[in-house]
Amino acid sequence: MMGSHDGILVMLAVMIAIAASYTALDLASRMTAASSRLASLAWLTTATVCMGGGIWAMHFVAMLAYVVPGMEVAYDPWLTVLSFLTAIVFTGVGFSVVARADSGPAALVFSGVFMGSGILAMHYVGMAAMRMHASLLYDPLWVAISVIIALGAAIAALWLAFRGARFCRENHFGVCNGPGDLRNALCWHESRNVSDA
Repeated sequence: MMGSHDGILVMLAVMIAIAASYTALDLASRMTAASSRLASLAWLTTATVCMGGGIWAMHFVAMLAYVVPGMEVAYDPWLTVLSFLTAIVFTGVGFSVVARADSGPAALVFSGVFMGSGILAMHYVGMAAMRMHASLLYDPLWVAISVIIALGAAIAALWLAFRGARFCRENHFGVCNGPGDLRNALCWHESRNVSDA
């Protein structure tokens, strides 16, 4: 049974991803310049809720955008909440580790892999929350590609937000765009997986 995407909801998902990733990574980059530990925690909390909640919202709007004629879809409330909390927790841990002043390349990679894994877990838990008269099947190749993109994009975006912004300014590189890199990868990942489910 073939479905189609609602163009308006797809555009809404893209706009949510753009706004959430740009805002969250901008907020997270302020943690290192915070004047106190409390201020740093406030920046971390707002960045975490913005990024985790934004990714989750983009994901569910994109799922709603995929319509199969004659098929009603409902969502298990507990798995839906678990999906949301997964995005928040994994994003928060990723931000808090990489934002430390003494963190090095290993912390950056750990944070990116951890955050990317949380995005993947949020996605597949959210998909498992779907209740419908159909079975979800995944193409292993596209799942593997989505894993590589999610992890790579998370590492790249965190580097650009916490380490690369200064490097880009000092070297006059106009291509550095951490929030945009994550946004583009997330939108591609979501549209690809919803179509292949």
